[in-house]
Amino acid sequence: MNGLFKVFMYALGSFSDKKTKPYDKQVLMVRSFWVLLHIITCLMIIIGNGRVMGWW
Repeated sequence: MNGLFKVFMYALGSFSDKKTKPYDKQVLMVRSFWVLLHIITCLMIIIGNGRVMGWW
């Protein structure tokens, strides 16, 4: 699990600077929230347009 966590952290842009090392988890949480917010927003737009177009 630790390896998957590291890959996810680096995929979102983890810092490699020694000064920012203590803040990597906080940065990961903020960036994860930001990505999740964008995914949810896109899904809401798709659902809304699907209703307008009569797909569902």
